[in-house]
Amino acid sequence: MATEKVIVQVMGVLAAAYPSFSLTRETIAVYQRVLSDVPDELLQHAALDCISKGRFFPSVSELRDAALSIKRIGSGNPSAFEAWEEVVRLVTTKGHTLYGGSVPEFSHPLIATVVRQCGGWNRLCLSENAIADRARFFEAYQDAERRNLESERTLPQVRELALRLASTRRPELPGGKA
Repeated sequence: MATEKVIVQVMGVLAAAYPSFSLTRETIAVYQRVLSDVPDELLQHAALDCISKGRFFPSVSELRDAALSIKRIGSGNPSAFEAWEEVVRLVTTKGHTLYGGSVPEFSHPLIATVVRQCGGWNRLCLSENAIADRARFFEAYQDAERRNLESERTLPQVRELALRLASTRRPELPGGKA
């Protein structure tokens, strides 16, 4: 995770790249607090990416987004089209009988999640409406990608608070009683 030393160095590089920006101790303190979960090397490269693409001193969110973009480039996540192509290939070459009713191993966990959300492997194998299956698969895939991206963008301390708050909620019973 980003050390205080590296964050200060990154801020110095950014200040040199954007000399009209007035860098204060308070600004550095905020950037340190919000960027502390980003690995050092990733933060350094995110800053360079922002410098190469932006005309103005990057906000914390721009640095976080640049880091996330760099991280996602190397993640190997298939596109929705690539994922669907894999599912169709496995359905046509393997089907559900060769797996004895079990699910094949997909190249990425996201594909397995979306297959489950679309009714499961057997349902996709036995379906006679590939056009509708493809449409539902793409919707589910895009939703899963959006959720993953939102989760990755969320600060760890915010995520922890949300989980803590969710665990303290008591489910409401019918009639509005807890």
